[in-house]
Parts: sequence; C-alpha cells; structure tokens
Amino acid sequence: MAENPFYTFIDFVTCNNTIASLNTQIQTLTQRMQELDQQCSEYQQKRDAAYEKLEQLQKQQKQKELESSDLSQQLKNKRAQLEKVMNPKEYSSLQKEIEHLQKRVEEADEAVMQLWDDVEQATKAYHDAQQTCRDACEKLQQEKDQLEQQKQEHQTRIEQLEHQQAQLRTQVRQEWLDAFDQKRKHVDNPVVPVEHNVCSVCYFTIPKNELRQLERHVIRTCPSCYRLLYIV
Repeated sequence: MAENPFYTFIDFVTCNNTIASLNTQIQTLTQRMQELDQQCSEYQQKRDAAYEKLEQLQKQQKQKELESSDLSQQLKNKRAQLEKVMNPKEYSSLQKEIEHLQKRVEEADEAVMQLWDDVEQATKAYHDAQQTCRDACEKLQQEKDQLEQQKQEHQTRIEQLEHQQAQLRTQVRQEWLDAFDQKRKHVDNPVVPVEHNVCSVCYFTIPKNELRQLERHVIRTCPSCYRLLYIV
C-alpha cells in the first residue's frame, strides 16, 4: 500500500471504480441470462403449441371416428329395416335415407383418413419441436451456467475490493472523502484520471493551468462532468 496520502486516495478510488465496473459487468451478465431464459421460453412455447395442436387433432379424430361409427350403425339399421318393408312408398323413402346415410358415411370416413394424416404430421412436428427445444435449452443452459459462474467470480472480487476499500478509507484525508462521498451520490465513478490531457470520462480538454496543479497531485474538478480529476 502506498504511504503517500495521494496514492492512498488513488488506491481507494481504483477500488471503487473497479467495483463499479464489475457491477456493470454483472448487470450485463444478468441481462444476457434473462435473454437466454426468454429464448428457452420461446422454444418451450413452440413445443407446447405443437403439442396443443396435436391434442386438438387427436380430439377431432376421435370425434369424427365416433361420428363415422354412429353413421355406419344407422346405415346398418336402415338396411335391416329395408329388408322388412313391404310398402313400395315406405321402401322408396328408406332407400333415399340409405343413400343419404351412405354418402355421409363416405364423407366421414374420408374425414377420418385425412385426420389420420394430420395427426401423423402433427405428431412428427411435436417430436421435432420437443427435440429442438431440448437441444436448444440444454445449450442455452450451458451458457447460462458459465455466465452464472462469471457473476459469482465478479461478486467474490467485489467483496474483496469492498473490504480493501474499507481499510483504505481509514487512511484517506477527510476532505477528499467528503468530496468523494458527495459526488458518489450522483455517479458510480466520481473520481477519474486525466489521460492525454482530457477527462477520461467526458473527454473535456483540461486547461494547462489545471493540468499543472493536477501534476502536483492536487485534486481538481472537471468543468464538464464535474467529476474529481487526478493525474498519477
């Protein structure tokens, strides 16, 4: 640790700025993890939609099969009834009913066959969506696990830096701490270095007379962003 009060303050500030940077990185990682969850959710929604469509078609298929079976039974009953009819008028009427039922049975059977094909295609689509969802979500989870590990590493580093910063705080001049704390209420990085004669945050060109004071390790305020400035 540097014995010069100025360098102690800079060490203190460096800890703060590193913590702020790590917190920003954690926010970015968290946002990415939320995006991964959303992507996985979208795959799950597609899978569920495919399953719902399959269930709907299977239900329609059962209903149509029951309808076809009922029509076939009606047709069978009418034919049996036709064999017993003696009245020509009644016979003709039954014959027309039988022809109509026969047509409805054929239509129902055709619909059943079409639904069989639809169910088969929907089953394949569901299995494909299920496999795609499984593979995609596993891959997304792997990335999420890696990001979570990075978050934990950043958090551990932040805890170490916060402990170090607390120790340094006891050695920093009170007037510098007061200025730091006041500006810290408004920005995460209230003290920043001057690089190439400009503020490293807002890139304001620092006047020469201010630079001379900064070179003598006098803390100055940026006229543009109002952060505290220093030169090492």
